[in-house]
Amino acid sequence: MSATPTAYIAKAKTAPVIDGTIDDVWSDAGINIIETPYNGESPTLGDAGSTTWRALWDDNGIYILLEVNDDVFAPIYMGAGDEYRFDKVEIYFDVNAVLADGKGPGNTKGHYQVAPGFEEYFTTGEERDLGSGKKWATVVSDPTYVSEYFVPFSTLIDSKGAVVEKNTVMGFDVYVVDNDVLWEAPVRNRAVWSNVGTKNESYSNMDDCGTIQLIGATAGVKVASVTVEGNKTITEDNAQLQLTATVAPANATLKEVKWEVVNGTGKAIIDQNGLLTPRSNGTVTAKATAKDGSSKSGSLEITISGQVTQPGELSVLLDGTFEVDGAWGSGTTTGGTWGAGGSNATYEIVGGVAKAMIEPVANPWDCQIKNVDFVVANEKKYFLVFDAWADLPTTINYDFEDMSNNYNRYGASEDEDSNGRCEWNTAIGTTSETYVRSVTFDQVVESTSHSFVWQLGSTTSREIYLDNVFLYEEGDYTVSTPSISSKTKITVYPNPVVNCVNISTSLKDFKVAIYNNFGQKVAEGKANGNAASFDVSAFPKGIYFVKLEDGASMKFVK
Repeated sequence: MSATPTAYIAKAKTAPVIDGTIDDVWSDAGINIIETPYNGESPTLGDAGSTTWRALWDDNGIYILLEVNDDVFAPIYMGAGDEYRFDKVEIYFDVNAVLADGKGPGNTKGHYQVAPGFEEYFTTGEERDLGSGKKWATVVSDPTYVSEYFVPFSTLIDSKGAVVEKNTVMGFDVYVVDNDVLWEAPVRNRAVWSNVGTKNESYSNMDDCGTIQLIGATAGVKVASVTVEGNKTITEDNAQLQLTATVAPANATLKEVKWEVVNGTGKAIIDQNGLLTPRSNGTVTAKATAKDGSSKSGSLEITISGQVTQPGELSVLLDGTFEVDGAWGSGTTTGGTWGAGGSNATYEIVGGVAKAMIEPVANPWDCQIKNVDFVVANEKKYFLVFDAWADLPTTINYDFEDMSNNYNRYGASEDEDSNGRCEWNTAIGTTSETYVRSVTFDQVVESTSHSFVWQLGSTTSREIYLDNVFLYEEGDYTVSTPSISSKTKITVYPNPVVNCVNISTSLKDFKVAIYNNFGQKVAEGKANGNAASFDVSAFPKGIYFVKLEDGASMKFVK
């Protein structure tokens, strides 16, 4: 193409149903042809003009319809290898003010890719939840297919943290990935609407993508002020506080706010509905900032008292004790903070322990357990604490990476098994041990997208177990609670336990205590040499913590 195209998107009279069928409402949408080969590749997508996309919009978001005239339907579930090499659609958005910035979804904020892979039992129009309100459905009439998507405006946030204005010009492109090989090594051939890859593919550089404009969209009314209201004190242990944010003027187009807590002498967390949960006594400041780009915010200082710190509550990574048993599906989360996914793996929480059952894959990152719901401070030292073991001795890879900056390892570490940055390769055995790693985050910026990732893929089958995964600020790590571990090696078995729990460590004649999940001491004693045993047959079922006199601890399940 000699110039990047522009498509003008009509407003929907009624919202299309996301079911992979072409409803009458789509007759109002202009048709855009996808036929240009990407950078010398050779897609085979039928007659010219027979593979197309169209779009509509309403006050909630953008709807996209793809009609793909394929000759061989070859999705990921019919083969093996990297999903991006198999038949699929990739949709790209750039909602930054400067579109030609040399960036894409893989390396900075404001750029987005929507590219779910086909699933074997969801090819007849079932609506699929892609997270954050995004939806997708497809109807496959082998070898052709129709795919339908919904992308909320609330997910299209620019590099400054503002939701996209509807009347702005957005960068946009569509790739149709075409693979005609089912059981052999997949060969990726792509047809595009605009970006043929002269500079790079859209995932890395969207400069040559097309643009879209929404017909009839007008500039919104900006927020002028934000007021945070709610109680200013918390006096009961674990008592949550619901805060509200009122924006003015009342006719502001986008009233959504982003909630955050600035910890002072106390600590707390807050969800995006304004529900604040205390963690330790002192003062904190709750802040709500408008998402419309106005930068208007309001705050409220809250005094917290009466808190009894429980295991893991001072951790930056939440829910690391994995107390809710159940299976993880690909791309889902348990506990609101942890997610798991991979093409050749299954994940579940059993007896309060995260378990990954992995079949052979090509790369460590093909099977992941990750946490993306946290924030760390720049130039501050943290300690990562976790328990790990496997069915056979193995090495696990894990890191902190900035998803908005090409997966940059944004912290430094002096641990022997690190790469000098916040990435480690740690050898683990077949019995549970506690590991402590240190990291000083030295490259945190406003746009950092925090992610902690276990990359567990292996060329051989294996089972890996993880538990008590905590990240503490240096000051919190030194606080003695039943959840904070020292470098003392400690083994607790069997786990789960029925009658008797056995404890062995690298210490001799150590003092040991058992705490329940409420932080109450339920048993204590002294070891004989390197080992101790407790009869727990009369204990109620639940989660318990073994704690040594030097602070080392480990969880077990009754």
